[in-house]
Amino acid sequence: ESTRLAFVLGVTLYALPSPQYLGVVKSIAAANLKKGGELITLGVAVVVMLWIIELPVLMLMIAPEHSARALERVNGWFAGRGRRIVVVLLAVVGGYLVVNGLSHLLR
Repeated sequence: ESTRLAFVLGVTLYALPSPQYLGVVKSIAAANLKKGGELITLGVAVVVMLWIIELPVLMLMIAPEHSARALERVNGWFAGRGRRIVVVLLAVVGGYLVVNGLSHLLR
């Protein structure tokens, strides 16, 4: 059953564009770049968005045993530090937004 669920989720994630992808496409279109710049920017955005999915798959295809151990270590590292990382990132983004808002308000 988990194989079937993984297949359905994989097809769904690849068939339907994510909100992040739609936002990237909208931002690229609004940037008024030349066609070559749009294609390069879109290509880089797609690579960045998919590397989190594609890299582990490629690793598992090339060296399954070593990759499985490496991915378990990475997963354990994130499991132990994930909440702290999110809190720090949100604090940084929140600080930036507060400073940016105050600077616009005080102009």
